[in-house]
Amino acid sequence: MTFSADEGGFGHFLQDWRLWLGERGRIGELILPTICVNVESDLAVDPLESESGHASLDMSHEVGLLKWITCVVASGRERQFATAQSKWSVISSAPGLVGQFGGWDAKRAGIALIASLWGDRDSYTHFMNEIHDAVTDSNRQSGTYSDIAVEFFRPILSMPGQYQDLVTSVPHGKFLRAADCRVKEERTQHFLEVQTAVWIPAMSRSRGMLGGDFHVDEADESHFLVVTLWDSEENHEKYSRESVPKLRRQADVSKDLVGLIGSAVALENAWKVMGVTPK
Repeated sequence: MTFSADEGGFGHFLQDWRLWLGERGRIGELILPTICVNVESDLAVDPLESESGHASLDMSHEVGLLKWITCVVASGRERQFATAQSKWSVISSAPGLVGQFGGWDAKRAGIALIASLWGDRDSYTHFMNEIHDAVTDSNRQSGTYSDIAVEFFRPILSMPGQYQDLVTSVPHGKFLRAADCRVKEERTQHFLEVQTAVWIPAMSRSRGMLGGDFHVDEADESHFLVVTLWDSEENHEKYSRESVPKLRRQADVSKDLVGLIGSAVALENAWKVMGVTPK
């Protein structure tokens, strides 16, 4: 199901969104909806031009699954980890892969964050069964980190900026901002509503915001992950400094959240993999 703010006005959109949630009662019953809020931006939207060097980027598939990977890299092994991560480029033709990207968390030393986007769970399962182990055996990455955590999310809101969403922003992204949000169960509906009413319009108007997606944890319907890509750390810092304090008050986030972990990542270009259509 796709929702659009263009039909019937933004107020009707929010009303329909509340009713739609109410009919289903729980976020866990959503099955990969895409909610597109088209907000006028003061930034020009450029045609998508690949910076990855691939001749045939496969941007046609909707993202059905985000694999969010956190690695604790052993001290002194950062260079080896980065080299091994760059060798994941060999999976570009894996069926169902949409893209993969990541870098080092600027706020937590030795923490590498990687996002892997897949068309659906079946494609990812096939990859794990048929391809994954051969890559890890070859790049020997497992010996470079001391701990790893993997979580799976479904996208439920697109967050347009210069581009329509997260996947169309990946070839251009330089800086990643992630907000890992634990929400009080009784406040999930309000938390979702303020995404469309407050956060998405403000970010869409922010200089340098390329695009992003808002996700719900497959295993926990009160756990959300917001991932946005930016053209520079400086533009994101300007948004954080000048806009976020007011937006937090407007969204009344203190009443919604149990916990929030923010991550700021300068993307490593060598870690970026875009799914390609085999010729």
